[in-house]
Amino acid sequence: MFEVFTGNTQPYGKATFNIEYHVARNPTFRPVVTCDIATDQMWYISLMSKCWLHEPKERPAFSDVVGILEQQRQIIL
Repeated sequence: MFEVFTGNTQPYGKATFNIEYHVARNPTFRPVVTCDIATDQMWYISLMSKCWLHEPKERPAFSDVVGILEQQRQIIL
């Protein structure tokens, strides 16, 4: 989701450290969205953040994600 929204294929920047090792040591480590975000796009950041929650049970179900994307598509179109 991060790459689609930002167009950035390096969500952790040009990190010189081992990403997998860093995430294993700090499971809550996530990329930071640093691009300008229009107010009408905040729903996407919110959804992405929910999908990144550390506890899997707190993350939205795939069907919920699809529902949100479909709802937003109706608003956008």
